Amino acid sequence: MSEPQTDVSGAGTAAPTVEQMAQNLSGQDVNSALSDFEQRLAKMMADAEKGFAQQQATLDAQRAQLAGQIAAVRQQTGPPAAVVLAESLAQRVQSIASANPDIHPAHFLGVTGQAARLNDAVGAAATGDGPVADAERLANGVISWFTRAHPRASSKFLEGAHEAVSEAERILESLGELAPVAEAIAAAV
Repeated sequence: MSEPQTDVSGAGTAAPTVEQMAQNLSGQDVNSALSDFEQRLAKMMADAEKGFAQQQATLDAQRAQLAGQIAAVRQQTGPPAAVVLAESLAQRVQSIASANPDIHPAHFLGVTGQAARLNDAVGAAATGDGPVADAERLANGVISWFTRAHPRASSKFLEGAHEAVSEAERILESLGELAPVAEAIAAAV
């Protein structure tokens, strides 16, 4: 058996192919219009890129100048009060733990770790590398340990605990001074 032939004459030439339509569109008018547009677009992009580079250079120069001014002010004034207090508190808490060898060292692990992390958090907030909220949370944790956790676990009076709580409260009061400094540093960098 032979298959019937399905030859339809003119079926392949009824509509133009994609290639034929592309050839029709690639006339000189379209090419010249695209070429002019592409040239104007390239010029606009180059001008915008040049303007952006100039603006970025100006901003970088201003940022460097502000960073230099902040460094000069810091050198003249010394570290913020919160930084000095946090260093002192970390040492004080460690000293309290060392001065009480009759209490198991594990009793002090949490608060000594919090005081050390508070010192780091205050330093980070002062340089603009960390949020002030972390330092606030840790300072409240140190206060809570001395006023709640320790009295519940041990009836022993801790020499220096009152000063530690006072320093932590003073850190909390002085953290507000760090926020504008941290924002200025973050904006400058």
